[in-house]
Amino acid sequence: MASRRLIIRGIRLLLILLAVGVVTILFRHVSRTREPQYEESEKHIDFVGGAQARPRRPFNDKMKQERLQQGQSAVVPKVVHFIWLEEKPFRFHHLLALKAAFRHIRPETIWFHTNIQDMGKHGDEASEQYWKETKLIPNFKVVPWEGPKYNREQDYKNKNYLRLAVMIEMLRDHGGIYLDIDVIALKSFETLRYYDFVIGREDFGLSTGVILARPRAPFLEHWYQYAHNSQSGHFDPEDALFDVAMDYPELVHIEEFGFRRRDAWKGPDDWGNLFHGGIDHSDNYAVKLYYGLMEKEYNPEQIKSLRSSFGALARLSYYASPSYSTTNWHPPKGAKNVVPNIIHYVWFTPHEFKFHHFLGAKSTVHIQKADRILFHTDAEPGGFWWEEFKRIAGPLLEIVHCDQPNDVFGRSVGNIPHKSDISRMQILLKYGGIYLDSDTIITKNLEPLLKYPYSMGMEIVGLNNGIILSAPNSTFLNVYYNSYKFFDDAQWNWNSVMEPYRLSAENPDHIHIETTGLSRPHWTDWWDMRRIWRHEGKLDWSHVYAIHWIYSYHGDEHDPEQIRCFDDNFGEVARLIYYGSPELMCEKLLTFDK
Repeated sequence: MASRRLIIRGIRLLLILLAVGVVTILFRHVSRTREPQYEESEKHIDFVGGAQARPRRPFNDKMKQERLQQGQSAVVPKVVHFIWLEEKPFRFHHLLALKAAFRHIRPETIWFHTNIQDMGKHGDEASEQYWKETKLIPNFKVVPWEGPKYNREQDYKNKNYLRLAVMIEMLRDHGGIYLDIDVIALKSFETLRYYDFVIGREDFGLSTGVILARPRAPFLEHWYQYAHNSQSGHFDPEDALFDVAMDYPELVHIEEFGFRRRDAWKGPDDWGNLFHGGIDHSDNYAVKLYYGLMEKEYNPEQIKSLRSSFGALARLSYYASPSYSTTNWHPPKGAKNVVPNIIHYVWFTPHEFKFHHFLGAKSTVHIQKADRILFHTDAEPGGFWWEEFKRIAGPLLEIVHCDQPNDVFGRSVGNIPHKSDISRMQILLKYGGIYLDSDTIITKNLEPLLKYPYSMGMEIVGLNNGIILSAPNSTFLNVYYNSYKFFDDAQWNWNSVMEPYRLSAENPDHIHIETTGLSRPHWTDWWDMRRIWRHEGKLDWSHVYAIHWIYSYHGDEHDPEQIRCFDDNFGEVARLIYYGSPELMCEKLLTFDK
Protein backbone atom coordinates (compact mmCIF):
# COMPACT_ATOMS: atom_id res chain seq x y z
CA MET A 1 0.00 0.00 0.00
CA ALA A 2 2.82 2.34 0.96
CA SER A 3 4.62 1.61 -2.28
CA ARG A 4 1.44 2.45 -4.25
CA ARG A 5 1.18 5.84 -2.50
CA LEU A 6 4.81 6.56 -3.33
CA ILE A 7 4.19 5.73 -6.99
CA ILE A 8 1.14 8.03 -7.12
CA ARG A 9 3.09 10.86 -5.47
CA GLY A 10 5.93 10.37 -7.94
CA ILE A 11 3.54 10.58 -10.88
CA ARG A 12 1.99 13.77 -9.50
CA LEU A 13 5.43 15.34 -9.00
CA LEU A 14 6.45 14.43 -12.54
CA LEU A 15 3.27 16.02 -13.93
CA ILE A 16 3.91 19.20 -11.94
CA LEU A 17 7.48 19.43 -13.28
CA LEU A 18 6.29 18.91 -16.84
CA ALA A 19 3.68 21.65 -16.43
CA VAL A 20 6.29 24.08 -15.07
CA GLY A 21 8.56 23.30 -18.00
CA VAL A 22 5.82 23.95 -20.57
CA VAL A 23 4.90 27.25 -18.93
CA THR A 24 8.58 28.32 -18.88
CA ILE A 25 9.01 27.53 -22.57
CA LEU A 26 5.84 29.43 -23.50
CA PHE A 27 6.94 32.43 -21.42
CA ARG A 28 10.37 32.57 -23.06
CA HIS A 29 8.79 32.36 -26.52
CA VAL A 30 6.32 35.17 -25.78
CA SER A 31 9.01 37.35 -24.17
CA ARG A 32 11.18 37.09 -27.27
CA THR A 33 8.51 37.98 -29.80
CA ARG A 34 6.66 40.72 -28.00
CA GLU A 35 7.72 44.35 -27.77
CA PRO A 36 10.73 44.59 -25.40
CA GLN A 37 9.98 45.96 -21.91
CA TYR A 38 12.25 48.71 -20.62
CA GLU A 39 13.12 49.76 -17.12
CA GLU A 40 12.63 53.45 -17.85
CA SER A 41 9.84 55.25 -19.63
CA GLU A 42 11.83 58.45 -20.13
CA LYS A 43 13.07 58.86 -23.70
CA HIS A 44 16.79 59.23 -24.45
CA ILE A 45 18.69 59.57 -27.69
CA ASP A 46 20.24 56.16 -28.24
CA PHE A 47 23.42 56.31 -30.28
CA VAL A 48 23.65 52.57 -30.80
CA GLY A 49 22.82 53.33 -34.39
CA GLY A 50 22.32 57.07 -34.10
CA ALA A 51 19.08 56.86 -36.07
CA GLN A 52 16.18 57.47 -33.71
CA ALA A 53 15.01 58.33 -30.19
CA ARG A 54 14.33 55.25 -28.13
CA PRO A 55 14.21 54.20 -24.45
CA ARG A 56 17.36 53.35 -22.57
CA ARG A 57 18.09 49.63 -22.39
CA PRO A 58 18.81 47.86 -19.09
CA PHE A 59 22.18 46.16 -18.75
CA ASN A 60 21.60 42.85 -17.03
CA ASP A 61 24.22 41.58 -14.57
CA LYS A 62 24.04 38.27 -16.39
CA MET A 63 25.87 39.90 -19.29
CA LYS A 64 28.72 40.79 -16.95
CA GLN A 65 28.91 37.40 -15.25
CA GLU A 66 28.81 35.13 -18.29
CA ARG A 67 31.47 36.18 -20.79
CA LEU A 68 32.91 34.70 -23.94
CA GLN A 69 36.28 33.13 -23.25
CA GLN A 70 39.33 34.06 -25.31
CA GLY A 71 40.50 31.36 -27.70
CA GLN A 72 43.97 29.88 -28.09
CA SER A 73 44.56 31.47 -31.50
CA ALA A 74 43.29 34.41 -33.54
CA VAL A 75 40.01 33.55 -35.27
CA VAL A 76 38.94 36.96 -36.60
CA PRO A 77 40.39 37.61 -40.08
CA LYS A 78 42.72 40.60 -40.29
CA VAL A 79 40.44 42.37 -42.74
CA VAL A 80 38.85 45.77 -42.06
CA HIS A 81 35.43 46.58 -43.50
CA PHE A 82 33.90 50.01 -44.12
CA ILE A 83 30.42 50.54 -45.58
CA TRP A 84 29.31 53.52 -47.70
CA LEU A 85 25.77 53.48 -49.11
CA GLU A 86 24.92 57.15 -49.74
CA GLU A 87 25.64 59.68 -52.47
CA LYS A 88 27.33 62.27 -50.27
CA PRO A 89 30.72 64.04 -50.22
CA PHE A 90 33.73 62.08 -49.02
CA ARG A 91 35.24 64.31 -46.33
CA PHE A 92 38.55 64.63 -44.53
CA HIS A 93 37.33 62.83 -41.39
CA HIS A 94 36.40 59.84 -43.54
CA LEU A 95 39.95 59.76 -44.85
CA LEU A 96 41.21 59.93 -41.24
CA ALA A 97 39.21 56.82 -40.31
CA LEU A 98 40.69 54.82 -43.18
CA LYS A 99 44.24 56.00 -42.53
CA ALA A 100 43.92 55.22 -38.81
CA ALA A 101 42.68 51.71 -39.59
CA PHE A 102 45.65 51.07 -41.85
CA ARG A 103 48.17 52.63 -39.48
CA HIS A 104 47.14 50.88 -36.25
CA ILE A 105 45.33 47.68 -37.20
CA ARG A 106 47.72 46.84 -40.05
CA PRO A 107 45.10 44.80 -41.94
CA GLU A 108 45.87 42.47 -44.78
CA THR A 109 43.10 44.23 -46.71
CA ILE A 110 40.75 47.18 -46.24
CA TRP A 111 37.42 46.49 -47.95
CA PHE A 112 35.27 49.50 -48.79
CA HIS A 113 31.75 48.16 -49.48
CA THR A 114 29.69 50.60 -51.52
CA ASN A 115 26.87 50.84 -54.03
CA ILE A 116 28.22 54.16 -55.37
CA GLN A 117 29.96 53.79 -58.72
CA ASP A 118 32.02 56.99 -58.77
CA MET A 119 32.86 58.20 -55.25
CA GLY A 120 34.76 61.23 -56.50
CA LYS A 121 31.76 62.88 -58.18
CA HIS A 122 29.57 63.44 -55.13
CA GLY A 123 31.20 66.51 -53.62
CA ASP A 124 33.55 69.40 -54.24
CA GLU A 125 37.16 69.32 -55.42
CA ALA A 126 38.41 68.68 -51.88
CA SER A 127 36.20 65.58 -51.62
CA GLU A 128 37.59 64.31 -54.89
CA GLN A 129 41.13 64.81 -53.64
CA TYR A 130 40.48 63.03 -50.33
CA TRP A 131 39.03 60.08 -52.21
CA LYS A 132 42.04 59.95 -54.51
CA GLU A 133 44.30 59.99 -51.47
CA THR A 134 42.24 57.19 -49.91
CA LYS A 135 42.83 54.99 -52.95
CA LEU A 136 46.58 55.35 -52.35
CA ILE A 137 46.30 53.60 -48.97
CA PRO A 138 48.06 50.22 -49.27
CA ASN A 139 45.80 47.15 -49.54
CA PHE A 140 42.71 49.32 -50.03
CA LYS A 141 40.01 47.69 -52.15
CA VAL A 142 36.59 48.94 -53.28
CA VAL A 143 34.00 46.13 -53.06
CA PRO A 144 30.78 46.82 -55.02
CA TRP A 145 27.55 46.09 -53.12
CA GLU A 146 24.66 45.17 -55.39
CA GLY A 147 21.83 44.71 -52.90
CA PRO A 148 20.65 42.55 -50.00
CA LYS A 149 21.76 38.96 -50.10
CA TYR A 150 19.64 37.35 -47.39
CA ASN A 151 16.33 39.24 -47.46
CA ARG A 152 14.03 41.32 -49.61
CA GLU A 153 15.18 44.81 -50.54
CA GLN A 154 12.02 46.46 -49.15
CA ASP A 155 13.11 45.31 -45.70
CA TYR A 156 16.04 47.74 -45.83
CA LYS A 157 14.42 51.17 -46.14
CA ASN A 158 15.98 52.80 -43.07
CA LYS A 159 19.56 53.92 -43.86
CA ASN A 160 20.95 52.81 -40.52
CA TYR A 161 19.19 49.44 -40.76
CA LEU A 162 20.56 49.09 -44.27
CA ARG A 163 24.09 49.66 -42.97
CA LEU A 164 23.60 47.05 -40.25
CA ALA A 165 22.08 44.60 -42.73
CA VAL A 166 25.06 44.89 -45.03
CA MET A 167 27.42 44.64 -42.08
CA ILE A 168 25.82 41.43 -40.79
CA GLU A 169 25.84 39.89 -44.27
CA MET A 170 29.48 40.83 -44.77
CA LEU A 171 30.65 39.55 -41.37
CA ARG A 172 28.69 36.29 -41.72
CA ASP A 173 30.34 35.56 -45.05
CA HIS A 174 33.86 36.86 -44.48
CA GLY A 175 34.41 37.77 -40.84
CA GLY A 176 36.81 40.57 -39.94
CA ILE A 177 36.75 43.97 -38.26
CA TYR A 178 33.90 46.33 -39.05
CA LEU A 179 34.38 50.08 -38.40
CA ASP A 180 31.95 52.94 -38.83
CA ILE A 181 33.28 55.57 -41.22
CA ASP A 182 33.80 58.00 -38.30
CA VAL A 183 35.68 55.59 -36.03
CA ILE A 184 39.36 56.34 -35.37
CA ALA A 185 41.47 53.28 -34.55
CA LEU A 186 44.16 54.07 -31.95
CA LYS A 187 46.10 50.84 -31.47
CA SER A 188 46.37 47.24 -32.58
CA PHE A 189 43.26 45.03 -32.27
CA GLU A 190 45.39 41.90 -32.14
CA THR A 191 44.33 40.67 -28.67
CA LEU A 192 40.65 41.06 -29.62
CA ARG A 193 41.01 38.80 -32.64
CA TYR A 194 41.09 35.79 -30.28
CA TYR A 195 37.37 36.18 -29.51
CA ASP A 196 34.60 34.86 -31.78
CA PHE A 197 32.61 38.08 -31.48
CA VAL A 198 33.45 41.48 -29.96
CA ILE A 199 31.29 44.55 -29.57
CA GLY A 200 31.62 47.77 -27.56
CA ARG A 201 29.55 49.32 -24.80
CA GLU A 202 28.03 52.80 -24.82
CA ASP A 203 26.10 54.57 -22.08
CA PHE A 204 22.78 53.83 -23.80
CA GLY A 205 23.38 50.30 -25.02
CA LEU A 206 25.75 48.44 -27.28
CA SER A 207 27.57 50.31 -30.02
CA THR A 208 27.67 48.91 -33.54
CA GLY A 209 30.46 51.34 -34.48
CA VAL A 210 33.15 48.66 -33.96
CA ILE A 211 32.53 44.92 -34.31
CA LEU A 212 34.93 42.01 -34.65
CA ALA A 213 33.67 38.58 -35.71
CA ARG A 214 34.85 35.33 -37.15
CA PRO A 215 32.83 34.06 -40.11
CA ARG A 216 29.54 32.44 -39.05
CA ALA A 217 30.20 33.18 -35.38
CA PRO A 218 27.34 31.74 -33.25
CA PHE A 219 26.45 35.19 -31.93
CA LEU A 220 26.15 36.49 -35.49
CA GLU A 221 23.87 33.62 -36.44
CA HIS A 222 21.58 34.30 -33.47
CA TRP A 223 21.61 38.03 -34.25
CA TYR A 224 20.59 37.36 -37.82
CA GLN A 225 17.80 35.02 -36.78
CA TYR A 226 16.48 37.38 -34.09
CA ALA A 227 16.61 40.35 -36.45
CA HIS A 228 14.55 38.60 -39.13
CA ASN A 229 11.60 38.17 -36.84
CA SER A 230 9.40 35.40 -38.20
CA GLN A 231 6.20 37.29 -37.33
CA SER A 232 6.98 40.65 -38.95
CA GLY A 233 9.38 39.49 -41.64
CA HIS A 234 11.22 42.78 -41.31
CA PHE A 235 14.80 43.55 -40.33
CA ASP A 236 15.06 44.97 -36.78
CA PRO A 237 18.76 44.80 -35.93
CA GLU A 238 19.09 47.11 -32.93
CA ASP A 239 16.49 45.49 -30.71
CA ALA A 240 17.70 42.08 -31.83
CA LEU A 241 21.31 42.89 -30.90
CA PHE A 242 20.48 43.67 -27.31
CA ASP A 243 18.18 40.68 -26.94
CA VAL A 244 20.81 38.26 -28.24
CA ALA A 245 23.43 39.75 -25.90
CA MET A 246 21.02 39.26 -22.97
CA ASP A 247 20.18 35.68 -23.90
CA TYR A 248 23.63 34.51 -25.01
CA PRO A 249 26.26 36.44 -23.02
CA GLU A 250 28.62 33.47 -23.28
CA LEU A 251 28.89 34.07 -27.06
CA VAL A 252 30.03 37.71 -26.99
CA HIS A 253 32.96 39.66 -25.57
CA ILE A 254 31.81 43.16 -24.62
CA GLU A 255 34.48 45.86 -24.49
CA GLU A 256 33.35 48.04 -21.59
CA PHE A 257 35.59 51.02 -22.34
CA GLY A 258 37.85 50.09 -25.26
CA PHE A 259 35.63 51.64 -27.96
CA ARG A 260 33.78 54.38 -26.07
CA ARG A 261 34.48 58.06 -25.52
CA ARG A 262 36.09 58.91 -22.17
CA ASP A 263 34.37 62.25 -21.63
CA ALA A 264 31.27 61.12 -19.71
CA TRP A 265 29.36 61.78 -22.90
CA LYS A 266 25.62 61.37 -22.41
CA GLY A 267 24.18 62.68 -25.65
CA PRO A 268 24.11 65.49 -28.20
CA ASP A 269 24.62 68.25 -25.63
CA ASP A 270 28.10 66.86 -24.91
CA TRP A 271 29.17 66.07 -28.46
CA GLY A 272 31.61 69.01 -28.55
CA ASN A 273 33.76 67.75 -25.66
CA LEU A 274 35.98 65.77 -27.98
CA PHE A 275 36.43 68.71 -30.35
CA HIS A 276 37.03 71.42 -27.76
CA GLY A 277 38.68 69.77 -24.76
CA GLY A 278 41.55 67.52 -23.86
CA ILE A 279 40.44 63.94 -23.12
CA ASP A 280 42.81 60.99 -22.73
CA HIS A 281 41.95 58.07 -25.01
CA SER A 282 45.35 56.39 -24.78
CA ASP A 283 43.82 53.17 -23.37
CA ASN A 284 41.25 52.89 -26.15
CA TYR A 285 41.41 50.54 -29.08
CA ALA A 286 39.31 53.06 -31.00
CA VAL A 287 36.94 55.97 -30.51
CA LYS A 288 33.79 56.86 -32.43
CA LEU A 289 33.61 60.57 -33.24
CA TYR A 290 29.88 60.86 -33.98
CA TYR A 291 31.02 63.39 -36.55
CA GLY A 292 27.53 63.76 -37.96
CA LEU A 293 26.81 66.15 -35.08
CA MET A 294 29.78 68.32 -36.05
CA GLU A 295 29.02 71.22 -38.37
CA LYS A 296 32.64 72.17 -39.15
CA GLU A 297 34.86 70.15 -41.47
CA TYR A 298 38.63 70.40 -40.98
CA ASN A 299 41.48 69.90 -43.45
CA PRO A 300 45.11 68.68 -43.14
CA GLU A 301 46.42 72.21 -42.57
CA GLN A 302 43.95 73.12 -39.84
CA ILE A 303 44.50 70.05 -37.66
CA LYS A 304 48.15 70.97 -37.14
CA SER A 305 47.30 73.62 -34.56
CA LEU A 306 43.97 72.23 -33.31
CA ARG A 307 44.21 72.06 -29.50
CA SER A 308 41.71 69.36 -28.63
CA SER A 309 41.37 65.61 -28.35
CA PHE A 310 40.15 65.49 -31.93
CA GLY A 311 43.18 67.49 -33.06
CA ALA A 312 45.54 64.96 -31.45
CA LEU A 313 43.59 62.00 -32.88
CA ALA A 314 43.53 63.58 -36.35
CA ARG A 315 47.27 64.33 -36.31
CA LEU A 316 48.03 60.80 -35.12
CA SER A 317 45.94 59.37 -37.97
CA TYR A 318 47.21 61.67 -40.71
CA TYR A 319 50.73 62.69 -39.70
CA ALA A 320 51.62 59.68 -37.50
CA SER A 321 52.14 61.88 -34.44
CA PRO A 322 49.62 63.46 -32.03
CA SER A 323 51.72 66.62 -31.89
CA TYR A 324 52.59 68.74 -34.90
CA SER A 325 56.36 68.79 -35.18
CA THR A 326 58.02 72.10 -36.01
CA THR A 327 61.41 73.11 -34.72
CA ASN A 328 62.04 76.62 -33.45
CA TRP A 329 65.64 76.15 -32.37
CA HIS A 330 68.44 77.74 -34.38
CA PRO A 331 72.18 77.25 -34.55
CA PRO A 332 74.12 79.63 -32.31
CA LYS A 333 75.20 82.91 -33.84
CA GLY A 334 78.40 82.51 -35.78
CA ALA A 335 78.04 78.71 -36.05
CA LYS A 336 79.95 77.11 -38.88
CA ASN A 337 78.46 74.89 -41.55
CA VAL A 338 78.21 71.24 -40.51
CA VAL A 339 76.67 69.92 -43.75
CA PRO A 340 79.19 69.63 -46.63
CA ASN A 341 78.20 71.44 -49.82
CA ILE A 342 78.20 68.11 -51.68
CA ILE A 343 75.28 67.09 -53.90
CA HIS A 344 74.27 63.42 -54.06
CA TYR A 345 72.08 61.72 -56.65
CA VAL A 346 71.06 58.04 -56.67
CA TRP A 347 70.32 56.62 -60.15
CA PHE A 348 69.44 52.95 -60.48
CA THR A 349 68.83 51.02 -63.74
CA PRO A 350 69.71 52.38 -67.21
CA HIS A 351 67.32 55.05 -68.46
CA GLU A 352 67.49 58.35 -70.30
CA PHE A 353 68.60 61.56 -68.62
CA LYS A 354 65.89 63.99 -69.77
CA PHE A 355 65.52 67.76 -69.96
CA HIS A 356 63.85 68.12 -66.54
CA HIS A 357 66.68 66.06 -65.01
CA PHE A 358 69.14 68.43 -66.67
CA LEU A 359 67.40 71.49 -65.17
CA GLY A 360 67.69 70.05 -61.66
CA ALA A 361 71.32 69.07 -62.10
CA LYS A 362 72.19 72.46 -63.66
CA SER A 363 70.68 74.23 -60.63
CA THR A 364 73.23 72.51 -58.36
CA VAL A 365 76.00 74.16 -60.38
CA HIS A 366 74.61 77.65 -61.00
CA ILE A 367 72.35 78.20 -57.94
CA GLN A 368 73.84 76.02 -55.19
CA LYS A 369 77.42 76.31 -56.48
CA ALA A 370 78.20 72.84 -55.13
CA ASP A 371 81.75 71.86 -54.21
CA ARG A 372 81.19 68.33 -55.54
CA ILE A 373 78.39 66.47 -57.32
CA LEU A 374 78.40 62.73 -56.68
CA PHE A 375 76.30 60.58 -58.99
CA HIS A 376 75.79 57.17 -57.29
CA THR A 377 74.66 54.66 -59.90
CA ASP A 378 74.77 51.10 -61.15
CA ALA A 379 74.16 52.25 -64.73
CA GLU A 380 75.40 55.66 -65.91
CA PRO A 381 72.64 57.49 -67.78
CA GLY A 382 72.89 58.50 -71.39
CA GLY A 383 71.40 60.88 -73.92
CA PHE A 384 71.96 64.43 -75.12
CA TRP A 385 71.10 66.13 -71.84
CA TRP A 386 73.44 63.90 -69.83
CA GLU A 387 76.33 64.80 -72.08
CA GLU A 388 75.36 68.47 -71.79
CA PHE A 389 75.35 68.26 -67.99
CA LYS A 390 78.75 66.57 -67.92
CA ARG A 391 80.09 69.44 -70.03
CA ILE A 392 78.65 72.07 -67.65
CA ALA A 393 79.65 70.29 -64.42
CA GLY A 394 83.17 69.47 -65.55
CA PRO A 395 85.41 68.24 -62.70
CA LEU A 396 82.66 68.79 -60.10
CA LEU A 397 80.87 65.65 -61.31
CA GLU A 398 82.03 62.28 -59.97
CA ILE A 399 80.47 58.96 -61.02
CA VAL A 400 80.40 56.61 -58.00
CA HIS A 401 79.48 52.98 -58.57
CA CYS A 402 76.65 51.93 -56.26
CA ASP A 403 74.96 48.52 -56.23
CA GLN A 404 71.26 48.26 -55.48
CA PRO A 405 70.65 47.04 -51.91
CA ASN A 406 68.64 43.83 -51.75
CA ASP A 407 67.95 43.95 -48.02
CA VAL A 408 68.12 46.22 -45.00
CA PHE A 409 68.55 44.86 -41.48
CA GLY A 410 67.76 41.42 -42.88
CA ARG A 411 64.50 42.55 -44.52
CA SER A 412 64.06 42.03 -48.24
CA VAL A 413 63.94 45.09 -50.53
CA GLY A 414 62.57 44.66 -54.06
CA ASN A 415 61.03 48.01 -54.95
CA ILE A 416 63.47 50.28 -56.83
CA PRO A 417 62.33 53.52 -55.11
CA HIS A 418 62.77 51.79 -51.74
CA LYS A 419 66.28 50.73 -52.75
CA SER A 420 67.01 54.38 -53.49
CA ASP A 421 65.55 55.42 -50.10
CA ILE A 422 67.97 53.11 -48.32
CA SER A 423 70.99 54.02 -50.42
CA ARG A 424 70.55 57.77 -49.92
CA MET A 425 70.61 57.34 -46.14
CA GLN A 426 73.68 55.11 -46.26
CA ILE A 427 75.44 57.66 -48.50
CA LEU A 428 74.61 60.61 -46.23
CA LEU A 429 75.70 58.72 -43.12
CA LYS A 430 79.10 58.24 -44.79
CA TYR A 431 79.66 61.53 -46.64
CA GLY A 432 77.11 63.99 -45.35
CA GLY A 433 75.82 66.56 -47.82
CA ILE A 434 72.65 67.32 -49.80
CA TYR A 435 70.63 64.51 -51.33
CA LEU A 436 68.27 65.44 -54.20
CA ASP A 437 65.75 63.42 -56.16
CA SER A 438 66.38 63.76 -59.89
CA ASP A 439 63.16 65.81 -60.35
CA THR A 440 64.18 68.47 -57.80
CA ILE A 441 65.30 71.97 -58.82
CA ILE A 442 67.17 74.28 -56.45
CA THR A 443 65.80 77.84 -56.68
CA LYS A 444 67.75 79.52 -53.86
CA ASN A 445 71.15 78.71 -52.34
CA LEU A 446 70.82 76.32 -49.38
CA GLU A 447 73.64 77.99 -47.44
CA PRO A 448 71.48 79.01 -44.41
CA LEU A 449 70.44 75.38 -43.88
CA LEU A 450 73.98 73.97 -43.88
CA LYS A 451 74.38 75.02 -40.24
CA TYR A 452 71.71 72.53 -39.10
CA PRO A 453 72.95 68.94 -38.63
CA TYR A 454 69.84 67.59 -40.33
CA SER A 455 67.03 69.17 -42.37
CA MET A 456 63.96 67.95 -44.26
CA GLY A 457 60.86 69.66 -45.64
CA MET A 458 57.22 69.06 -44.82
CA GLU A 459 55.13 67.04 -47.22
CA ILE A 460 51.38 66.55 -47.08
CA VAL A 461 51.53 63.23 -45.26
CA GLY A 462 54.94 63.38 -43.61
CA LEU A 463 58.43 64.62 -44.46
CA ASN A 464 59.77 64.88 -47.99
CA ASN A 465 62.75 62.55 -48.37
CA GLY A 466 63.34 63.79 -51.92
CA ILE A 467 65.48 66.58 -50.40
CA ILE A 468 67.67 65.79 -47.38
CA LEU A 469 70.50 67.83 -45.84
CA SER A 470 72.65 66.01 -43.28
CA ALA A 471 75.97 66.21 -41.53
CA PRO A 472 77.99 62.98 -41.73
CA ASN A 473 76.62 60.39 -39.27
CA SER A 474 74.08 62.86 -37.86
CA THR A 475 72.00 61.85 -34.82
CA PHE A 476 68.60 62.09 -36.50
CA LEU A 477 69.72 60.25 -39.62
CA ASN A 478 70.92 57.37 -37.44
CA VAL A 479 67.53 57.24 -35.71
CA TYR A 480 65.77 57.43 -39.08
CA TYR A 481 67.93 54.72 -40.64
CA ASN A 482 67.52 52.37 -37.68
CA SER A 483 63.73 52.61 -38.03
CA TYR A 484 64.21 50.44 -41.14
CA LYS A 485 64.60 47.48 -38.81
CA PHE A 486 60.83 47.40 -39.17
CA PHE A 487 60.87 48.05 -42.93
CA ASP A 488 57.95 46.74 -45.00
CA ASP A 489 58.56 46.69 -48.75
CA ALA A 490 54.81 46.44 -49.39
CA GLN A 491 54.08 49.86 -47.85
CA TRP A 492 54.75 52.68 -50.30
CA ASN A 493 55.80 55.66 -48.19
CA TRP A 494 55.49 54.38 -44.64
CA ASN A 495 59.18 54.17 -43.71
CA SER A 496 60.44 56.87 -46.05
CA VAL A 497 57.91 59.68 -45.46
CA MET A 498 55.61 58.91 -42.54
CA GLU A 499 58.13 57.46 -40.12
CA PRO A 500 60.58 60.40 -40.14
CA TYR A 501 57.70 62.70 -39.26
CA ARG A 502 56.81 60.58 -36.24
CA LEU A 503 60.47 60.41 -35.23
CA SER A 504 60.79 64.19 -35.55
CA ALA A 505 58.20 64.63 -32.79
CA GLU A 506 60.30 62.37 -30.56
CA ASN A 507 63.62 64.01 -31.50
CA PRO A 508 62.82 67.71 -32.09
CA ASP A 509 66.31 68.91 -31.10
CA HIS A 510 68.02 66.89 -33.83
CA ILE A 511 66.11 67.96 -36.93
CA HIS A 512 65.22 71.23 -38.64
CA ILE A 513 61.95 71.13 -40.58
CA GLU A 514 61.23 73.58 -43.39
CA THR A 515 57.49 74.08 -43.65
CA THR A 516 57.30 75.02 -47.34
CA GLY A 517 60.94 75.69 -48.27
CA LEU A 518 61.99 72.17 -49.23
CA SER A 519 59.09 70.66 -51.11
CA ARG A 520 56.76 72.90 -53.10
CA PRO A 521 55.59 76.48 -52.60
CA HIS A 522 52.21 75.49 -51.18
CA TRP A 523 52.53 71.90 -50.05
CA THR A 524 49.43 72.23 -47.84
CA ASP A 525 47.30 71.20 -50.84
CA TRP A 526 47.79 67.51 -51.67
CA TRP A 527 47.35 68.15 -55.36
CA ASP A 528 49.36 71.35 -55.52
CA MET A 529 51.74 69.66 -57.97
CA ARG A 530 48.98 70.19 -60.53
CA ARG A 531 48.75 73.89 -59.77
CA ILE A 532 52.39 74.58 -60.60
CA TRP A 533 51.66 73.65 -64.21
CA ARG A 534 48.77 76.10 -64.56
CA HIS A 535 48.50 79.80 -65.25
CA GLU A 536 45.54 80.18 -62.86
CA GLY A 537 46.58 80.66 -59.26
CA LYS A 538 50.33 80.74 -59.79
CA LEU A 539 52.16 80.36 -56.48
CA ASP A 540 54.77 82.65 -54.96
CA TRP A 541 58.00 80.65 -54.81
CA SER A 542 60.37 83.45 -53.80
CA HIS A 543 60.83 81.95 -50.31
CA VAL A 544 61.50 78.42 -51.56
CA TYR A 545 64.96 76.81 -51.50
CA ALA A 546 64.04 73.90 -53.75
CA ILE A 547 61.00 72.42 -55.47
CA HIS A 548 60.35 68.69 -55.65
CA TRP A 549 58.21 68.54 -58.78
CA ILE A 550 57.08 64.90 -58.46
CA TYR A 551 57.36 64.99 -62.24
CA SER A 552 55.45 61.75 -62.78
CA TYR A 553 52.22 63.69 -62.02
CA HIS A 554 52.91 65.77 -65.12
CA GLY A 555 54.66 63.31 -67.38
CA ASP A 556 55.14 65.43 -70.52
CA GLU A 557 58.71 66.27 -71.48
CA HIS A 558 59.65 69.75 -72.77
CA ASP A 559 62.57 71.55 -74.37
CA PRO A 560 64.30 74.94 -74.11
CA GLU A 561 62.12 76.45 -76.82
CA GLN A 562 58.83 75.49 -75.18
CA ILE A 563 59.70 76.79 -71.71
CA ARG A 564 60.17 80.28 -73.15
CA CYS A 565 56.36 80.53 -73.40
CA PHE A 566 55.07 78.58 -70.38
CA ASP A 567 53.02 80.98 -68.25
CA ASP A 568 53.09 78.91 -65.07
CA ASN A 569 55.39 78.16 -62.12
CA PHE A 570 57.28 75.46 -63.95
CA GLY A 571 57.97 77.84 -66.84
CA GLU A 572 59.25 80.51 -64.43
CA VAL A 573 61.62 78.13 -62.63
CA ALA A 574 62.79 76.42 -65.83
CA ARG A 575 63.63 79.77 -67.45
CA LEU A 576 65.52 80.87 -64.33
CA ILE A 577 67.73 77.78 -64.49
CA TYR A 578 68.19 77.57 -68.26
CA TYR A 579 68.15 81.21 -69.35
CA GLY A 580 69.00 82.99 -66.08
CA SER A 581 65.67 84.85 -65.73
CA PRO A 582 62.09 83.71 -64.92
CA GLU A 583 60.51 86.30 -67.21
CA LEU A 584 58.41 85.22 -70.20
CA MET A 585 60.23 85.27 -73.50
CA CYS A 586 57.39 85.27 -76.07
CA GLU A 587 53.94 86.73 -76.69
CA LYS A 588 52.08 83.52 -77.55
CA LEU A 589 51.72 81.80 -74.18
CA LEU A 590 51.42 78.08 -73.50
CA THR A 591 49.49 76.62 -70.57
CA PHE A 592 48.35 73.19 -69.41
CA ASP A 593 44.72 72.46 -68.71
CA LYS A 594 45.10 68.94 -67.30
